[in-house]
Amino acid sequence: MAVSSSFKVLVVVSLAVTLIPKILIGAVVSNPTYGKVVELIAPFFVSQGFQVTYPAQFAGKEALIAMKDNCFMQVVPVAHQGWHQATVRNSVVPDQRLWFQFEGHLTEQEQETYYPLTIYYAKKAARHLGISVNFPPVLAVITEGACSVQALNWNELPEIPFQSGYSDAGSVKAIER
Repeated sequence: MAVSSSFKVLVVVSLAVTLIPKILIGAVVSNPTYGKVVELIAPFFVSQGFQVTYPAQFAGKEALIAMKDNCFMQVVPVAHQGWHQATVRNSVVPDQRLWFQFEGHLTEQEQETYYPLTIYYAKKAARHLGISVNFPPVLAVITEGACSVQALNWNELPEIPFQSGYSDAGSVKAIER
């Protein structure tokens, strides 16, 4: 079957339109490691009066331990897609409570996925276009003892910069307090 010359032109033009901007602004946009997310959120817990230890592990994932009075928390960055939800939930023991946090909103036991995914992918698309944006993390928060998770000012959590093929210095400065 012969391919028409107009189809060939359409393919070449389509490739140019989609690839040239990516090449010019940096085609690689990825998430930082979970360990880097833990490092970036640690100051939030210190500002809330917690003693913080990291790196730590929970359910085989990078975690942060936050302690204050009779409260012990393990905080685990998880995928916006909900991929880690079952693994984390299955690792919680009877005297622990599991919360998921996104943009200051807490849910117990179940991770909300539709809204976080929408925000995440919209911001990632903006980053592909060269717009310097950060994304809010989804955190699994496992508590023991007298923890008042709802009393924390979760809206003060920093957003996380995407990694890309060019300098993200402006994005990193945007999350410093």
